[in-house]
Amino acid sequence: LSMEIPVQHFQSRNLNDDTEDDEWMTSEDDSDSYQFPSLIEELPKELVWKIIESTPESMISLRETCRLLKSYVDEFTRQKRTIPLIEKLQLFGVAGAVRSNDAEGIPRVVVLSAVIIVSTSKSTLLQLRLCSTPQLKHLKDRMWKIPGIGAKYADIVRFAFNLFEEDFDLLDELRSCISEPIGAVELFNYNGERQLEFISKLLGKTKVDRLNIVLQDMIDDLVNHITIVILENSVDHLSMTIARCSTTVDNVQFILLLSTRLSSMHLDQRPVDGIDEAVPYFFGLSAIDWARVILQMFSGKLDKLHIENPFYPAYLFRGGADTLREVLPNLQKDVWFSATCNAYDEGFSVTRNDHFVQADRAERRAPVKSCLKIKHISRENEN
Repeated sequence: LSMEIPVQHFQSRNLNDDTEDDEWMTSEDDSDSYQFPSLIEELPKELVWKIIESTPESMISLRETCRLLKSYVDEFTRQKRTIPLIEKLQLFGVAGAVRSNDAEGIPRVVVLSAVIIVSTSKSTLLQLRLCSTPQLKHLKDRMWKIPGIGAKYADIVRFAFNLFEEDFDLLDELRSCISEPIGAVELFNYNGERQLEFISKLLGKTKVDRLNIVLQDMIDDLVNHITIVILENSVDHLSMTIARCSTTVDNVQFILLLSTRLSSMHLDQRPVDGIDEAVPYFFGLSAIDWARVILQMFSGKLDKLHIENPFYPAYLFRGGADTLREVLPNLQKDVWFSATCNAYDEGFSVTRNDHFVQADRAERRAPVKSCLKIKHISRENEN
């Protein structure tokens, strides 16, 4: 369930070991480096910025062409952040002390371990922004690249770093280096209220398209924090993977509130020690008519819902599933719905009001893969 990053054991090079990456960013002007004028020097500054926006990977070449273009590139990095830069920001709650790299070697407590994922073409822009912000020099010195093998990592660069208590006042500057929107923010392993304070300060009101949360236990502090992030960061999609819910709030009302703010939700229930697979358990509750709740969710902004509950498939009984297959296709919206469902001895597939309605044959034991799917024909191939 949890995704743990051992912050002491990232195997990669520090960013400062990348001399080829850093030299062009930190070198002073050298009159011998600029010998011949080029036609691009005649372009207005705003047009050069358009070129950078379209092809961020061109910054190195432009910056090395002449002093004028170097000044354009450097000024561009200080302007309002208009290029979507961060594909994914991963934040890991970490417990324990990590030995620092200072002369005294004093252990310091890590509040968060973070990974910034950017496309290869935009990694230079991120590094230039970091280098052009003096307050972040020490933070950049602690960053390193995580190596990746295979096609999955061919077009991305992953920058990892730890955030210590003394970094709190730097989070505003770090946020200023991040363009909006952020493609996705992922939170793993809750580790206390201070972690949430760091996350709130780092994100500010930056637009976040997707919020993904993976937790062993949902508690009240997290319910409040998730709600605030969704509201202040204009989140469109929420994915929550959880096992136990130790909340005192009304979980149904929490979900219904989220459905009025989000376009899309993914709820993934993981197994809980001590709860038998025959129990109709979902999101901390075991005596709820989830079909009724699901219909209420779709009465709000929500038009896409994915529920995975393979360990407790009894949460959705036959009568509730029948209600969903009858009502959801007739809502005044293009519905996308998929949920673990073990209610039908025989599968079926029909079309109703421009929606494909399908159910898989029931399986004998958990974890089950059987699903009830109701998808508008225009969204059939949507994941």
